[in-house]
Amino acid sequence: MSNIDTGGPAYLTVSVPGVTLRDWFAGQAMPAVHSTYFENASTLKEMCSQRGLSPSMVVATMSYVIADAMIAEKMRHEGRK
Repeated sequence: MSNIDTGGPAYLTVSVPGVTLRDWFAGQAMPAVHSTYFENASTLKEMCSQRGLSPSMVVATMSYVIADAMIAEKMRHEGRK
């Protein structure tokens, strides 16, 4: 995972060690991912059983998938990819 573009620091004016833009985007996406999957518990259970993951891991993974897409779109918009 070291080749994933994290988007750099999340906070430009305040130094928060360890928090990247990717982490911040994932944290922002997590409530929506959580509510979406828990509104349809059967979908979440199916995803968990297919992948051998806990519900928390599915929510975290999907949050980072969204964060990666947000960074890719940000870079595209800025002309960097």
